[in-house]
Amino acid sequence: MAAMSDVENRPVAAACTVPAGATVVDVGGGHGRLLREVLRAKPTMTARRIAAGRDAGPMA
Repeated sequence: MAAMSDVENRPVAAACTVPAGATVVDVGGGHGRLLREVLRAKPTMTARRIAAGRDAGPMA
């Protein structure tokens, strides 16, 4: 299922409005692929991914 959305991740990430220096948290059971694209598109932000009830830590 996650692979089905891969083609949408880059355009969605480019369309996101994220303030400079913001921290975004991805809470879910996926692989963080959309979050990774958002980080590529918005390099000044930081992110954390929380998956399956555990903190997967910061992403870069």
